[in-house]
Amino acid sequence: MFKKTNQEKQEKKWYKIVNRNYQLSKKGKLTMKRINAEKIAKTAIILFVTSLVTIALLFSYIAINILSEKAFAKKAQINENKNQESKENITLNKKENKFEEEIKIATTTIIEQLADPIDDANNTNTEATNTFIKNDNKNNNLIKIELSEESSPSTNLNNANIVNLNSKEDTKVTNVEENNLNKNEEPKLEEQEKTNKILSYSEKNNNLTISSLNQLGFINAGNVSLFDSPESKKEIAKIRYGTFVKVLEKYNATDTTYNRIVYSDDESSEKQGWVKSIFITNISSYIKPSSSNIVFEPIKKIHGRVKNVRGIYISYSTATTKSNLLEKYLRFAKRNNINAFVIDVKGDDGQLLFKSEAANKHAPAANNFAVYSKEELKEIINTLKAEGIYLIARIVCFKDPTYARTHKDKAIIYKDTGELYTGIYKIPWASAYDRELWNYNIEVAKEAAEIGFDEIQYDYVRFPEISKELRNKVDLRNQRNETMFEAIYKFLLKSKIELSSYNIPLAADIFGLVPNVVDDLGIGQQWELISNVVDYICPMVYPSHYANGSFKLPVPDAYPYETVYNSVLGGVIRNRYLPSPAKIRPWIQAFTATWVKGHITYGESEIRKQIKALKDLGINEYMLWNASNRYIEMNYE
Repeated sequence: MFKKTNQEKQEKKWYKIVNRNYQLSKKGKLTMKRINAEKIAKTAIILFVTSLVTIALLFSYIAINILSEKAFAKKAQINENKNQESKENITLNKKENKFEEEIKIATTTIIEQLADPIDDANNTNTEATNTFIKNDNKNNNLIKIELSEESSPSTNLNNANIVNLNSKEDTKVTNVEENNLNKNEEPKLEEQEKTNKILSYSEKNNNLTISSLNQLGFINAGNVSLFDSPESKKEIAKIRYGTFVKVLEKYNATDTTYNRIVYSDDESSEKQGWVKSIFITNISSYIKPSSSNIVFEPIKKIHGRVKNVRGIYISYSTATTKSNLLEKYLRFAKRNNINAFVIDVKGDDGQLLFKSEAANKHAPAANNFAVYSKEELKEIINTLKAEGIYLIARIVCFKDPTYARTHKDKAIIYKDTGELYTGIYKIPWASAYDRELWNYNIEVAKEAAEIGFDEIQYDYVRFPEISKELRNKVDLRNQRNETMFEAIYKFLLKSKIELSSYNIPLAADIFGLVPNVVDDLGIGQQWELISNVVDYICPMVYPSHYANGSFKLPVPDAYPYETVYNSVLGGVIRNRYLPSPAKIRPWIQAFTATWVKGHITYGESEIRKQIKALKDLGINEYMLWNASNRYIEMNYE
């Protein structure tokens, strides 16, 4: 038996934490929980107000009855003494009884009125987030991203240029390679009018790509009717809860409003029709309202020199031994049809594999771990590439305890004590808002490219998973008042621009849940924003990391095919509507999760099932994760 490594222990702790979120991962249930919570809160408020009004009316009614009874008794006494006034007393009694009936009717009416606003409130909110204008090509407002003071906007990001569709002046194409890009600069998101205008769907060219997050939503109820038209209301299909849709246009009917949508519920087909607007929740409303300012333009994609990657992860500790790279794992790759290594260049503790100028400038202590000079590592890389191995440099971005300890004034801290935030990993976290750390990671990526790596892969390109209760107790160092997803988006865009001259792909690892939820999971990772920028998007779809019940599977770890298929399917569907989607290259499970109740042993059969799930979705590449780098001997296909 092997002794568990720190990384394996960390994975076990991580599983216990994310298990709660993955319990809700069945096609958007995480977001549905938030929707239900909002409805429960509204219902509770309405019931509370109703109770107060009812009690007030009840006391009023009782008081009126008491006063009426006293008045009646008094008048009855008068009637006994004055028989001549009996006729007037009878008339008075009739008026009082009529008043009592009016009080009862009024009380019932108020209670009935207070019981209805739940649906009305939902309808109002939904309308507010889905106000679209059809055929508004003329006044379409898009963002502007400036690369430098001299750069001019262009029609797309080919050669790292971005369009400014707001400008009425003639545009000129400027290649970013010819400009001296200030490393401290970042893509600037221009302030715009807050509008939900979208480009209308074109029947002629069948252009389904989006230009704004406001065009994307999901079905917020079960078995929603899809109609052929708002007028006929002929039902042509039922749509299940959590289905992602693209909104094409809006129609205001007399009694309600409808949206024409296009959607997919499998890997191949697409359907169109009309649904009631109240059944669509806009994605941007669940991230932040400012997401309406993010516009999607085509970004030039770079593909690796190896078409279908079949890679294995090689940790920092393994890579520090030269013979492991050039003998042990190279021979393993040759025997088993592996063609790529994902090697830790900047590891989970912030340690560097080679001595780096970037580290000297930003985090000198990181070089204390380096075992190779650039020249030594370059020789190893050249040997491996000559043997047909595709080399991916894994760079851990924001879980960097070495940098955090060096820059305590920029790292995430607890507000009350000023101590460094450590979280579930028990190590300090740097902030993804920190621009110096952005530059540090990008400079390390450039150095890796210069010594011969074929691809840059960012891991932990996110914020730490902080509970809602703890979030108010930590300082994330958000000096620019940005949302988390904006920070991650801008960092990846800046990286893409600055690495463009090296002509190698940029990849980003993301949580396995990201393809199936609409928000950013509170860590800054949102599918559309990341996929449209990077060249490869790498969801970590380990079956062991999904909670029991996910995708209607009792123990997802015991269903490797079904879990991987359903996990990745959401990303395949959502990529269809992006102007320049990233290629999907998932991480799959090559370890046995002994900490999962009901787990199975992962051998050749279980790995093949995961690979088949990907191939059935049209994905022919993957990477195997095993923290201890112990992989099954088999022919990987």
